[in-house]
Amino acid sequence: MWFSEPISGPKLDVVDIAVEPHVDGKYPIIDAHGPRSISISLMDAPFDWSWFQQNEHGVLFDRLEWLTLVSAKIDYAPTVHGRLSGAQFPQLVHLCMSNVVFGTIDPMCLINSPVQCVELVGPVMHMPSFDWTQLTHLHTLKFNFGYVGVEQMKNNFIARSNRLFEHLRGTMDVCVQLFSSSRVTWSDVYWPRVTRMEVVGMSEMVNVLKAALQVPDLVYLGFTLLRLNEDDISRVLSFLCNIQNEHEQMVESKLKTVVVRARKDMVCGKLTKAFESLKWYYPGLEHLALTNLDPKFLK
Repeated sequence: MWFSEPISGPKLDVVDIAVEPHVDGKYPIIDAHGPRSISISLMDAPFDWSWFQQNEHGVLFDRLEWLTLVSAKIDYAPTVHGRLSGAQFPQLVHLCMSNVVFGTIDPMCLINSPVQCVELVGPVMHMPSFDWTQLTHLHTLKFNFGYVGVEQMKNNFIARSNRLFEHLRGTMDVCVQLFSSSRVTWSDVYWPRVTRMEVVGMSEMVNVLKAALQVPDLVYLGFTLLRLNEDDISRVLSFLCNIQNEHEQMVESKLKTVVVRARKDMVCGKLTKAFESLKWYYPGLEHLALTNLDPKFLK
């Protein structure tokens, strides 16, 4: 295990912890009082909450604003030992947990915290059932399901995700990101409360566009096109060019913005022009954009 900064000290703002496997020895106690940001990366090795300095009342993260807990294990194994209970986060505004079971932190620890954004990354079967209205400052809730492949579909992705969103309460923005998969039957999706959706990949673009009413509160839809093949382009062009003759307008849709990100050399002028037909398909659409792909996706 290594630390990018000293592990204690009242002036310390940022602590990055990487827990590596096959490292022997006694782990030091980490001072919880100083940092404003803590990032814990589990490199196929366990982490124990007892490594944080505690008193008789638990752990007080009295300056912490940003907490990130990320596991490198793609099979979503719970690599956190123990459950963080009795902790206090009086300044926490952002919590991100990636491939780590949410229950490793007792949700009751967060109820009196000013948490504004919670981001959860992992398969839908491990997403928590929690009354998010208890976090009275929460305004953004993000779910990133990753690639919806065989494993998630075997675990009833559609039924579980429908149930997850049907039970959500509160007034926060609910965001979903997933990688496009032909395994998802979009006509069976029903995701109320989801206001923003990001889909990576083009193979299911037509089905996602046609499923807008299955996500009835959706106001923003984004696509990131990592690569295009002729079949995908032909399918999308056929849908867009014949949309007024073969489909009804989505008059009940709340969709306001559609953004498509792709490399310049991947999108032909004909496809760009065809996207204009979405303004007819979604009468309430106010913003349609075709933009350059973020360079981070090209690495």
